[in-house]
Amino acid sequence: MNFAHCILIAGVIKMNTLGERLNYARKQKGYTQDSLAQTIGVSRGVIFNLEKNKTEPQAIVINAVCQILKINKEWLTDGFRNPCLLCRRGASLY
Repeated sequence: MNFAHCILIAGVIKMNTLGERLNYARKQKGYTQDSLAQTIGVSRGVIFNLEKNKTEPQAIVINAVCQILKINKEWLTDGFRNPCLLCRRGASLY
């Protein structure tokens, strides 16, 4: 992943695009593009294009990705909020 567009703020990596955040979260959770695509029922090209910011994400795909990766939709789409849905319970995306 190219971290050229990432900013470190208070020890947290701030990624500027949905593609950067999706790529990071996917890898942190141990998914390949193929395995994530199969899990949510889309082609690998959908995940590839999202990570390269080549297409606008469909809500159904974003919702499925967030559910599988257990990440906040607001973090994935806008970069706001804590990325991890479970962080309040001691879990972490990192």
